[in-house]
Amino acid sequence: MYKIKKQIGNFSRLKLFLAVVCFILYLILHVGMQMFILSLENQVHEIRGEYADLKNEIKSLELEVTVLRKGSRIKKFAQEQLGMEMPMGAPPPLF
Repeated sequence: MYKIKKQIGNFSRLKLFLAVVCFILYLILHVGMQMFILSLENQVHEIRGEYADLKNEIKSLELEVTVLRKGSRIKKFAQEQLGMEMPMGAPPPLF
């Protein structure tokens, strides 16, 4: 009779030990998931900042393209850099 009570007591202790171990593992996994989520959130904020910076850079480059396409700038470049001059009068007939 004493052996049976001892076995039941050992079994209940084993169940309690397993329950505590499972609970501790659950808490560790829960904290780990929360840390992972926070790291992902930080990465999202960094990527959004990079996206905003790149968007601003694209706008400034588009503005620079429009400035560089102006005819007056091309004329000035042709005269100063390439040594070209504007012709005087009407061009001679080609045929």
